[in-house]
Amino acid sequence: MTDAGRIKRVSDDLDAFVEKAVRQLQLRVFQVLTSASPVQTGFFRAGWTPSTGQADRSGLSSRPANLEAAASFAASRFSQNNQKAAQIAATYRLSAGTVFIVNNVRYGIALNAGSSAQAPAMFVETAIAQAVQATNAALGQNVFRTGF
Repeated sequence: MTDAGRIKRVSDDLDAFVEKAVRQLQLRVFQVLTSASPVQTGFFRAGWTPSTGQADRSGLSSRPANLEAAASFAASRFSQNNQKAAQIAATYRLSAGTVFIVNNVRYGIALNAGSSAQAPAMFVETAIAQAVQATNAALGQNVFRTGF
């Protein structure tokens, strides 16, 4: 095998490893964030929207005043976002770009600051740290780290 062939093989192996690691981390972060989210109607939990390439900010912002309508809408949206997370976990490639998981629900900052009895302050950062730790353990290496 030529030097160019060996370099290509190493590069391809590295790309495959990174793609696998990103797929695993994305799915874990999504799952842990949605599990850690406080739920009254499910609207905030349904706001976690995974995407690649650029952040999907087209989602939820203000919860409908009618709690039944909010819960119904949230259930549908949560199902859609679960499917998106599963699709990214199954098909992500580096060429797709950065992976994002955003939540545009307006009261999300207050929830993360501890306004809900259902979730402690900084539950988002804690959830992400847990997902990073679990992914690193699954990969058998410290590939990812948190910056907070």
